[in-house]
Amino acid sequence: MIVPQKYDENGRVVSVLLANRDFTEEKKRELEQEEALRQEKIKAEKANEAKSIFLFNMSHDIRTPMNAIVGYSQLMKKELTNPKLIHYQEMIEQSSKLLLSIINNVLDMARVESGKMELDENYEVIGNISQLVCSAFAAEASRKNIELNIIVNVEHKHIIVDSTKMQEILSNLISNAIKYTSAVGKVTIDTKELPYDKEGYVLIQTKVTDTGIGMSEEFLPSLFELFTRERNTTLSKIPGTGLGMAIVKNFVDLMNGSIEVESELGKGSTFTITIPHKIANKDYTNRNIESSNEFDINFMGKDTFNKLGYKAKINTHTTSYIN
Repeated sequence: MIVPQKYDENGRVVSVLLANRDFTEEKKRELEQEEALRQEKIKAEKANEAKSIFLFNMSHDIRTPMNAIVGYSQLMKKELTNPKLIHYQEMIEQSSKLLLSIINNVLDMARVESGKMELDENYEVIGNISQLVCSAFAAEASRKNIELNIIVNVEHKHIIVDSTKMQEILSNLISNAIKYTSAVGKVTIDTKELPYDKEGYVLIQTKVTDTGIGMSEEFLPSLFELFTRERNTTLSKIPGTGLGMAIVKNFVDLMNGSIEVESELGKGSTFTITIPHKIANKDYTNRNIESSNEFDINFMGKDTFNKLGYKAKINTHTTSYIN
């Protein structure tokens, strides 16, 4: 930097001050800090990758013997006649299934975090997945005398979708709805088609609404974070890991969809998922429709639950489909 110090009678500079600053050390420190941050980032990424690999391998290794425990427990039940032993067997089976569910959730999150989660799309009929998932929870709904309402209102019912992931999304939402709804409550699964301008695709919105305990407004922003629960198992006496909603959000994002939630303490919750699906063309539909286990939504949905021996009140509504 040059700073004029003295001028002659004509106003010309005759003396200046030269100021020099050595940035070498400062720049060196800056570069060292940047390199340290880069190394810390690499270390954190490696640690996260190692954690994901560990969780993936651990969950996979534990799941195999857990499946065997569940299977042998169910076989043992057929041989039991003593009510006390049957009760013990049921507790073993319930606990095993809960642990298996937790393991599967950890395995799913490990796949998501490692970037190995991909869509495996196939032919499906809208409404079938809701019916299938509800049938899995009919016994619990019956035990709590919860009314299940399934509503389907679409024009294009034949779609291409990752049915396994859709089942898991709805399983988490419906199981939570039943879990957190008290006796004589109501759970509604409402599926409808929304206007969509992308050719060859259909936009499907599914709302899962319950009359359960609800959530506070303060908790909602953190709902989809890992291991987050408003009330832990000790306080609520309701088992859970806080992984379910994080998995749902990741799966919905993977399908280029969106999820929203409205909830109020003491009044219940509504989860809304909106996902675009490719419409199955006529040739694809005709090839698959004979092999699909399509429910007759008008009647068979209700009969499905009754055939299982459950007395949960199931109401099924639909509009006519357009093939």
